[in-house]
Amino acid sequence: MKHLLIFLFLLLPFTLLANDCVYVNQITVNKKFKELNSRNIKFGIKQITEELLSERYCLADSSNAVDIEVYSIGAPKTTIRIIGASSISQVTQISLKVTYKGVVYEGLGEAETDVRSMFIELENNEVPFNNTTISIALKRALQNAIQRLP
Repeated sequence: MKHLLIFLFLLLPFTLLANDCVYVNQITVNKKFKELNSRNIKFGIKQITEELLSERYCLADSSNAVDIEVYSIGAPKTTIRIIGASSISQVTQISLKVTYKGVVYEGLGEAETDVRSMFIELENNEVPFNNTTISIALKRALQNAIQRLP
């Protein structure tokens, strides 16, 4: 009896701390956004997702699957020009869906790029997509969706 109580006492903390285990199963990206500036948009999504999930869940291959779908990438911009000075602000927005146990959780991430110039023209009056800006928006979108997981 004494051994049983000791065994249960030692086992109790492990059962209380047990988390659901997950793994990143599938990553899909809308065909329009497969590549941005010769960068495959899927690059790094699995690693970022696993990093964020590991804060709340254990990671194991034979567990609950998490699927990621990037369905929208946008970059609305605001331009102000006065005489020779200009200011362009572009917000990169990434929308994605995280599917866990059959339930879909949506996430939106934004990263802002500001360009100010004096007597200089941007090529085609566009702010180029920056890999760092895309990565920041992607991580924020994943954080936004993963924080909603149970």
